[in-house]
Amino acid sequence: MRRTHLATTAAARAVQRVFERASLILLCTTLFWCAGCNRSQTGTGPKTVAIVTPARSNWFNSQLIEGAQNQADLLGWKAVQFYSPPGDADDAVLAALAMEALKKKPDAISVCGMDVNKLSEVVHAANLAGIPIFIHNQLEPAGGKVEAYIGYDEYDAGKKCGEEALEYLRKHGKNDVPEGKVAVVEGTPGSHNDRRVAGFRDVLKYSEHVSIVEEKSADWSNETAEKLASQWLERHPDLFLVFACNDAMARGVSRAASSAHKEIKIIGYGGSPDGLFGVKAGYVSSTLATNPRKMGSRIVHVMMDVFGNSGVIKPGEPVITDITIVNSSTVDAFMGGFAPLHQEQPQQPAGSAPASAGGTAGK
Repeated sequence: MRRTHLATTAAARAVQRVFERASLILLCTTLFWCAGCNRSQTGTGPKTVAIVTPARSNWFNSQLIEGAQNQADLLGWKAVQFYSPPGDADDAVLAALAMEALKKKPDAISVCGMDVNKLSEVVHAANLAGIPIFIHNQLEPAGGKVEAYIGYDEYDAGKKCGEEALEYLRKHGKNDVPEGKVAVVEGTPGSHNDRRVAGFRDVLKYSEHVSIVEEKSADWSNETAEKLASQWLERHPDLFLVFACNDAMARGVSRAASSAHKEIKIIGYGGSPDGLFGVKAGYVSSTLATNPRKMGSRIVHVMMDVFGNSGVIKPGEPVITDITIVNSSTVDAFMGGFAPLHQEQPQQPAGSAPASAGGTAGK
């Protein structure tokens, strides 16, 4: 029992070290890049900017905030004012926070993705106030003048997850033909969830032997996802694969599969420490890593380019950030291959089923 606890703890610490090392590399790279910048010539001296994000309790948002703050600190900007609701909030609340931020008259504002109509209202308000506005974590155009859209295409990300699912389904089918029953655990309805699901579905819809038999929202909750998956596994004993629109819900699905003594493939979304640990330990098959810390840093980089009139960023241009599928074949390379992860295979939490062959989820 102690050996299991130590192995799990070592693996968890190693995941944390990955993110610490990634942060250090990012900061060092930025220092080198900034060393060649003359702020007095480019007009990128100290600024006060506002960034509107969903709840900081969410791993993605907290990482984005850290990346943006670290970058701003390196540039010597006076302040980054972050506006976030205390918990999960709808687009109306996020839009209201953005309007509140505009009243403070920052030098620039970056607003998280949301419903295009709400977003357009915020953009028009910023345009009227003469405040440069940026949109992050969404590439879908809004009305009005936006300096740049910073992030990745969630539809394309959903497609990547769908392509990963097809690989598992091909191996499951005969003669390399994808085959099997699939379920989708959605988050709260909205632009983020809807584009992920649409991309995933569009990849699978041409495979005649693949059917999506269940699809329902778990509101980003691992507990709700566990309950849903338990019901689905009862109704569909031959369910083969579940796609969850975030890593937390993927973890809930893995607990349900373990309790039902079922071996299924599970694809998560986010690349959070919990998601990466799940892939390494074998109770999640794959996750899509979204690199939010890098996105946060990029927001400030792009603002600086626009302040300095560098011409690198064209008005309204999308600035694409990286996304990567991580599975049992790539998790070590993605995490940097830290020794503690190789000394002993991490043990799954109590009650989890053993990993299937190849290190993918076997629940």
